[in-house]
Amino acid sequence: METTFIDILIPTYNREKFILKNLNLLTTSIKENNLQNEVGIIISDNCSKDETRTSVENFIETNRGFKISYFLQEKNKGATHNIIFLVGKSVAPYFMILGDDDYLNSNYLKTVIEILKNDKSVKCILNACNKIDVNGKLIKKNNDINNEVYTEGFQNVYSNIHRMNILSGIVIKNENMYQLLLEKKVKNEYPHIFMACYSCLFGKTFYVSDFPRLITADNIQYWKYDSLGFLNDIYENFKLLPITNLERFILEKEIYKRQKWRILYKKKYAFKKFWYVFTLSFSKNTSTIGRFLHPLIILKIRSEIISNKTSQKFKNYIGKYKLYLEKIMKY
Repeated sequence: METTFIDILIPTYNREKFILKNLNLLTTSIKENNLQNEVGIIISDNCSKDETRTSVENFIETNRGFKISYFLQEKNKGATHNIIFLVGKSVAPYFMILGDDDYLNSNYLKTVIEILKNDKSVKCILNACNKIDVNGKLIKKNNDINNEVYTEGFQNVYSNIHRMNILSGIVIKNENMYQLLLEKKVKNEYPHIFMACYSCLFGKTFYVSDFPRLITADNIQYWKYDSLGFLNDIYENFKLLPITNLERFILEKEIYKRQKWRILYKKKYAFKKFWYVFTLSFSKNTSTIGRFLHPLIILKIRSEIISNKTSQKFKNYIGKYKLYLEKIMKY
């Protein structure tokens, strides 16, 4: 494929209907903004069992005015391998990762290209998101109203770490990123977090809130969260970064404070088994400081949740009691 300015990398598996919808939206946006020579689309099919291959190849055949490449994996080696494979196939100066069932705002691509062409020091662009169901109905709307710019360094990573959870829409400057992934032996479920964190450490970052991407929140998942909500996988990315042990701990804490569901994912452990608060201490990727301090912080978070639930139950009880008294007073 001819060299482009930015490649959109789409890993896919068994989502024929969604990948076709995505391709139609992307090519429409590319055509409307005259970006046919600027944008490439690279798809890696993780050995789908449905008609994804036939449908995508037919789409490419009937849309030859666009730079689209399709690769079929011989066997399903998992999402991580698929993403890293795609990064290796991109030779454009920049690439964007996009889930097969997540969709870009029609103005986002044009905005991204304008940002990157106006400022060569930008190494990462992050995008706001709205959540939708499989039928496209809005579930949760993003309330951010301001675009933000961050200079390189740890503060950049810290300020944006909560925005890196979902891979779709993340733009990375392609400075031998594939070789870096291989060198660092990134094998966890969130390689995009490593790439985004590394880019934020060494370059400027834009956060774009104007054109939120649409994230399909209730589609079939081809993976299962472990009892730690994949915190160990996220922590591996921090471990691979050139940062201090204290900085690793700060990022670890920020993740589960921002995403409490991860440490409460297995509720039977979260509330019934006290020892579970120490699980992170024995995770192989947890920082040294975290091994000692995470249990205390997690215990505090859980205590607050239990306290809030108890308080709410008490308020509900009082409310019902007041209604009961009001009914009695009428007679």
